[in-house]
Amino acid sequence: MSVIGHRKSNVSFAVPPSDCQAAAGTGPGPGAGANAEPLNEKSAQQRAVAKRPPASDTPTLSAVCPRAVDAWCPAEASSLRPAEDIRGRGEGRDAHRVFLVRQDRAVCVAMQRVTAQLVVGLLAALLAERCCRADGGGGPSLSERVIWAVNAGGDTHVDVHGIHFKKDPLEGKVGKASDYGMRLPILRSSQEDQILYQTERYNEDTFGYDIPIRDEGDYILVMKYAEVYFAQSQQKVFDVRLNGHVVVKDLDIFDRVGHSTAHDETVAFSIRRGKLSVQGEVSTFNGKLTVEFVKGYYDNPKVCALYVMKGTLEDVPKLQPHPGLEKPEEDDEDEEEQEGGEDGGKKKVPAGSKLQVRSGPRTPNPYAADNSSLMFPILVAFGVFIPTLFCLCRL
Repeated sequence: MSVIGHRKSNVSFAVPPSDCQAAAGTGPGPGAGANAEPLNEKSAQQRAVAKRPPASDTPTLSAVCPRAVDAWCPAEASSLRPAEDIRGRGEGRDAHRVFLVRQDRAVCVAMQRVTAQLVVGLLAALLAERCCRADGGGGPSLSERVIWAVNAGGDTHVDVHGIHFKKDPLEGKVGKASDYGMRLPILRSSQEDQILYQTERYNEDTFGYDIPIRDEGDYILVMKYAEVYFAQSQQKVFDVRLNGHVVVKDLDIFDRVGHSTAHDETVAFSIRRGKLSVQGEVSTFNGKLTVEFVKGYYDNPKVCALYVMKGTLEDVPKLQPHPGLEKPEEDDEDEEEQEGGEDGGKKKVPAGSKLQVRSGPRTPNPYAADNSSLMFPILVAFGVFIPTLFCLCRL
């Protein structure tokens, strides 16, 4: 192995003779054959000194042997070993600086790729979250959650939510079907679904429907009503039972919402390990849910439509608001104080003395717990700051 150097440094690097002897003039020429006389180390050093250019034109290691610098990496570091007795310290520092610059560039490129992947991942997660919320949490649709639906007293119908209501199975068996409400528009209902509230089934005695349920879980029973005949309260009052449990007591449709107005009654229940749990009561469940409309003291029980779905009360579609019937938000308190009397005192008036009409649970505020818009910029800034700081520290 031959060594080269120049007079401005005290350390040189030993490189393979096949790469650098020809460039330095210390190895055999192009015409040298296999029988050429080998040069000893002393003669090689003398020839290198004799052919050394002036100080102003001294070539660097990159000029004498470009491959030594281009191939500088940890895997080939053994081909450039420092020699204390030969000049070359300047070229060594240049080569090491080139190696560090290339290493820093590679690290920065890798960190930029990681940052880009992080930002893309955050965007994808945010879009997936919003899509899941728009699709009802990423689960099955509302129509797929419904396991049983019947249009009492009427024919088949598909509502605006995709729920398929079957024809009344009690037709010709129990009670009487009525379409008296067809002549009236139904408030709080969409135009397409008014048929669900215009037809009904009633009976002069208690009647009901048997609903098969095979899977365990949380369910909601939704019953649809509209008073299309009586024009005052205390004319039709009845109860609703679920497998013997009274879930709706003294239902007076007109007293709840008035005349020709849609009203939904919702009952949440669950089935676990052969037990039916509803409104704090538990009973044995044999795979069949029986919904009964119990005759009371005033007229006959009835129902317009009903269905059973998997889920919670928040999953049930809400009826349209009814102007004048919905209770104002400022009256939500249980009690309110009013000034009165000569002594300027205050008396408490129960809020129940005012008309309270509600159909199903209160609609939750969709923006109450949505913090995704605030957290997304913070996550993006954090993901970009860390790689940038790392690159700056390396440089």
